[in-house]
Amino acid sequence: MPEQNHAQTAAAQPSSIPVTLLAPSTHVGRTSVVAPTLAWFVTATDPYRVRISLFILDADQSSELIHELEYIETSSGLVQYTVPADQTTLEDGQRFFVELSIACKPDDDRFSPPFVAEVDVDLPDTALKKALSKAETPSQKAALFAKAGYWFDAVRELLLEANESQSYQKLRTFLKEQAQAGEGEKHSQTLVNIADQLEDTNLKSVVRPLDMNPSPATP
Repeated sequence: MPEQNHAQTAAAQPSSIPVTLLAPSTHVGRTSVVAPTLAWFVTATDPYRVRISLFILDADQSSELIHELEYIETSSGLVQYTVPADQTTLEDGQRFFVELSIACKPDDDRFSPPFVAEVDVDLPDTALKKALSKAETPSQKAALFAKAGYWFDAVRELLLEANESQSYQKLRTFLKEQAQAGEGEKHSQTLVNIADQLEDTNLKSVVRPLDMNPSPATP
C-alpha cells in the first residue's frame, strides 16, 4: 500500500510519496475548460484501488457527485485523466471539488481520507485567448496559463510537452515553483519530492493517460 503520511524527506523514495493530485492545496485552483484534465502521482508496490470523484455544491450547500471513476493501479508514475465532455455538467463560473483517494487492496471498499482540491471553472478572457492563439508550443501555452493562475491548464500543457520532448524538466520546474509559492509545508514537500522522482531515469516514462492504463476498472 502506498504511504499516506504527507511528512516527507528531501530524499524520499517513490514508495514514501503519497498518492497526490497535481493541484493547489491552500487556495482555489482554476481551469479554463468545463471538461478538465486532472493529473496525479502514484506509487505502487502491490495493486491498489484509486478513486477520483468530482462534486459540486447545491444551493443548500449539500454536495452533489457529478463524476466518479475507479481503477486498479499497478505501477508508479504520473497518470492523467480528462473528464469526458458528455459526462460533466460543469459550467463557466462554477466551483467544483476533486477528491482523490485509495483503497489498500483492489477488492477493498474502505478508502483513505481523500486529497481534496477546490477548483473554479473560469473561461479565458479575450487577452488570454489572443495570447494562447499565438503560442506555438505546449510549453509556451503552459507559461501563459501559469502566469494567469490556471494551475490545471498549465499542468495539462506541461504533460503534453513532457510527452513530446520525453523530458520532465519544465514540469519539474513548475512543481518546485508552486511548492515555493505558499502551498503549505507538507504539500510543498510532496510536490518537491515528486519533482525529484521525475528526475530519476528509472521512473522516467511517458505520462500515462488513464484510458491507456494496463488495468483500468470502473465499478
